[in-house]
Amino acid sequence: MDTDTHDRRICPRAADFTRTDRRRLEQALKQTRNVRLYRRLQGVLGVAEGAPVHAVAHRVQAGRVSLWRWVARYLARRNPQDLCDPPRPGPQPLAPALTREKLAALLTSDPQSHGYDTNGWTVPLLRAHLAAQEGVELSTRTLRRRLHVAGFRWKRALRL
Repeated sequence: MDTDTHDRRICPRAADFTRTDRRRLEQALKQTRNVRLYRRLQGVLGVAEGAPVHAVAHRVQAGRVSLWRWVARYLARRNPQDLCDPPRPGPQPLAPALTREKLAALLTSDPQSHGYDTNGWTVPLLRAHLAAQEGVELSTRTLRRRLHVAGFRWKRALRL
């Protein structure tokens, strides 16, 4: 294997990019609002314009190996969107069995029918009931957030 072929496979060069590629990258830079994607696009465009890889990597605050991977990912399909992060699932919800329907049924029922000596649900009472009866342990904050996401609103009682 000659050294030119070896270097070309390892180090990306401006010759690997067309004028259309550069325009496509510039257009993607103008349109993106994602900071990580913007940085990657800047890096790939810098290499496409012929700047040295080490200088571009320094400018976009990335490692040279990362920059090489971004260039390879772009050149595989020549699609700037390929530089986006893959979707991440995020944290799994606590108590997935606690659905909106289950909350609605509980909130529309009378707490006295469940053995409580009150005529209205409060978050602490609801939390205690869910822990004791349903086996669902949630913090007060998490329960309030789940109620909000489910579309429930709390009203303060009128003081006479």
